[in-house]
Amino acid sequence: MMKKTELPPLPPAVMQALEQRLAHPGHFHNHLGMTLVDARKGWSRMEMAVKPELINVFGQVHGGAIFSLVDTAMGAALAGLLDAGEGMTTVEAKINYIRPITEKTVIVEAEVLHRGRRTAVLEARVTDDCGLAAARALGTYLILEPAAGENSPTA
Repeated sequence: MMKKTELPPLPPAVMQALEQRLAHPGHFHNHLGMTLVDARKGWSRMEMAVKPELINVFGQVHGGAIFSLVDTAMGAALAGLLDAGEGMTTVEAKINYIRPITEKTVIVEAEVLHRGRRTAVLEARVTDDCGLAAARALGTYLILEPAAGENSPTA
């Protein structure tokens, strides 16, 4: 995974639009407590505080909550590489859980590995707040063409 300092920052208008979309009241990611920490062109870092509502019957953060954070972080990483009017949607994603997270914070760093004309491939690394690996994920996203008269959700 590249270091974030090697990637160009998002234009301020794109970052602001992304932050506004993620802060929209009532959206799914807000129910889980996801926070965008940073985003650059092709990279993002998101966090989710561990809270009782996210714990499964074994006392660990539910894999579905972690996967939701991964999917959202991958989308945030890809958002900075979309042209005006383009959108995206997840086509396929896979995750390998390495160790459970039981407290504090779930951290995801996502990176675009390839952005083609119609699809993009992304990788995400999940760690706990001590930096221990918790999961790895790989996803494919479809790049949606602009609809007539529509503006990009990130521009």
